[in-house]
Amino acid sequence: MISLAFRNLGRRKGRTLAVLVSVIVAGSLLSSTIGIGDGLVSTVRNRVESARVDIFITGGQLHGITRGHEIAGEIEEMEGVNLSSPMLFSPTTIQVRRPGEAGMPLTPYPVGLIPSRAGVLLPGENDSTTGWFSVPDDPHYAGGSYEGPWTYEIGVTEALARDLNLSIGDPIEVMVDGEWRNFTVVMTYRPILGGQAFSGVYLVFLHLSELQTILSLDVDPSTGAPRDAVDTISVSLEEEYRMDRDLYVSLLDTIREEYPFYDVESKEEIVGEMESNMAMASAFALAVGSVGFVIGALFVSTAMLMAVDERRGEIAMMRAIGISGKTIFSIFFLEALMIIMMGTLLGFGVGHLFYGFMADYIMRSAGIVITGYMGGTGMMIKYTAAALAFGLLSSFYPAAKASRTPAAATLREDVL
Repeated sequence: MISLAFRNLGRRKGRTLAVLVSVIVAGSLLSSTIGIGDGLVSTVRNRVESARVDIFITGGQLHGITRGHEIAGEIEEMEGVNLSSPMLFSPTTIQVRRPGEAGMPLTPYPVGLIPSRAGVLLPGENDSTTGWFSVPDDPHYAGGSYEGPWTYEIGVTEALARDLNLSIGDPIEVMVDGEWRNFTVVMTYRPILGGQAFSGVYLVFLHLSELQTILSLDVDPSTGAPRDAVDTISVSLEEEYRMDRDLYVSLLDTIREEYPFYDVESKEEIVGEMESNMAMASAFALAVGSVGFVIGALFVSTAMLMAVDERRGEIAMMRAIGISGKTIFSIFFLEALMIIMMGTLLGFGVGHLFYGFMADYIMRSAGIVITGYMGGTGMMIKYTAAALAFGLLSSFYPAAKASRTPAAATLREDVL
C-alpha cells in the first residue's frame, strides 16, 4: 500500500513538488519559531539563575532609585548581606573616540558601577574579563558632594575595543559636558550567553558617580541636593541566609519595610516574572508558526481533493472489483500523510538554517544569544506533535471523500 501511494504521488510530479515545497516552508517556520521561543525562555532563566544576586531592588521607572550609594551602604550593613551593589544602566548612549581621531564617534551604552561591589554581577558565571579597575571605590562621589577626584578609568566590551583598536592601558576620549576628556581603558569585557559571546555589542563601564555626572544624575539642579540616581541595587547574601529559606524571607521582608517605595524582589520572583513574559512571547511565536503550518496543511488537503476528483473513475473501478472503502481511504490517507511527513522532515532542516539566522539577528539587535534548542527533546516533541496533528487533519477529509465515492454513479458519468 505504501509503494502504491508513492506511485500515485509520482503521477503529478509538478503538483506533488509544489505541495511538498509549501509544507517544507511551513515546517521550517514552525520549527524555527518553536526553537526561538523555547530558547528565549531557557536562556533568560539560566542567565538570571546563574547571576550571583539574591535580591533585586528597582525603582519602578528609569533611574527610579535616589540616594543609591547611601541605600546600598545601609543594606550592606544589614545582617546576612554580603554585598550591595548600586548600578546605573542608561538607554542614552555616550560618545567615545580614539584621541584626536576625526570622523563620527562611536556611541556605546554606558553602565555605572562601584568596582569593589560590582563582583555581584560582573563578571557573570560564564563571562570573561581582562583587567579591572585599579580604584576599587567611587571617589568622585565624595559623600554626595560629587566634588571628589575623577579616576578616568573605563571598561569596554571586546567589540568596542576591536573596532577602536584599543588595548588595556590605551587612552580613549569620552564626551563630558560638551568637551572631550581622556580616559584610560582598564578592562575589556565579553558577556556570554548560551556559550557564545556578544559579537557586536557596544558597552562601556565607568565608576558610578562619574557616569552620574556625565548624565546629570548626580545632584538636583534646582536644590543642589544629592540626587544620586541609579536603576538597580543588587544584593548578594551570605551563604547561611541564601540556603535558609526562613532567614532569606525574613531579610527580604525587612528590606521591603525599610524601603516601601521601591520594588524589592527575590531571585525566584524575578525568574518567575521573566519566564511568564518570555512564555507569552514563546506562545506567540508558536501561534505564528502554527498559522503557517495550517496554511501548508490546507494546501495539501486542497491538492488531494483535486486528486480525488481526477481519479474518480479509478476509484470507481477499484470499488467495482471489490476493494473496500477502508482500503481506498487508507491509500489516499497515506498519500497525503506522506507529503506532510516528508515536508515536515525536510522543513526541520531548513528551519534549522532559518533558526540560525533569527538567533543571530536577535543577538545583534537585542544582545541575547540563543543556542542549543533546535533538536532539543522538548522542541522535537512540540514540533512532531504539531506536524502530526495538522497532517492527520489535512489527510482525513480527502481520504474520506475518496472512500465514499459511489462506484455505479461514477462509472455511469464516465460512460455518458
